[in-house]
Amino acid sequence: MAMIKVNTLCRIDEENPTPVKRQEIALNVTAVDPKADFQNFVLGIDDYIQCCEDFGSFSDDIPEQLFVKAIYSDEELTKEQAERLSLSDEEADAAIVFKLVDGDDKEYYFGVYNDHNGYYSHVVYENGKEIDYL
Repeated sequence: MAMIKVNTLCRIDEENPTPVKRQEIALNVTAVDPKADFQNFVLGIDDYIQCCEDFGSFSDDIPEQLFVKAIYSDEELTKEQAERLSLSDEEADAAIVFKLVDGDDKEYYFGVYNDHNGYYSHVVYENGKEIDYL
């Protein structure tokens, strides 16, 4: 599990800050203070639709502005968390999951998934860089 230290007030949305890449954004976290050490985190999945697949992004209901302590990668969802996020068992099993922790240590989960027949894949981007294929 990797951790990104944030420790600043952030704006949270699902806007694509890199419109040159076609991607569905799971979460875009941007520091309110332009001088903060942390500036931005974006998780997305390319949104090129192909036959016989179900892909997309998911997230807890996260406030639009929030003090964020950290973002963790390589998280696992419990069955209860997957149900809360309206993910099927197949979608949850095919997901890359992250966790955002706020200033009160409240945890919010978000990520991307691709439930497919094994033939199709999607590029997963973290801050515009390819990190995986689903």
